[in-house]
Amino acid sequence: METGEQNEVFQRLHQLIDGAVTLADDVKGFLEGMTRYASATLSRVTGAQIECAVTLHRRKRSVTIAGSSDTAILLDGVE
Repeated sequence: METGEQNEVFQRLHQLIDGAVTLADDVKGFLEGMTRYASATLSRVTGAQIECAVTLHRRKRSVTIAGSSDTAILLDGVE
């Protein structure tokens, strides 16, 4: 990754985190934004479609709480 691109990535992540601070109750919204951003960035870098999801593991069960797309959430549930 080039320095300009790294700076752009850092600024986008900062915006996501800053938005989460102002919307502290919207953790799901933050995680959805993060997975969409990660998916888009990795897809662009690799040249292949990358899907991302976040799963919350609890004692008796796990649940997918955010994803870059409906497909990512479905695939994470199957996994």
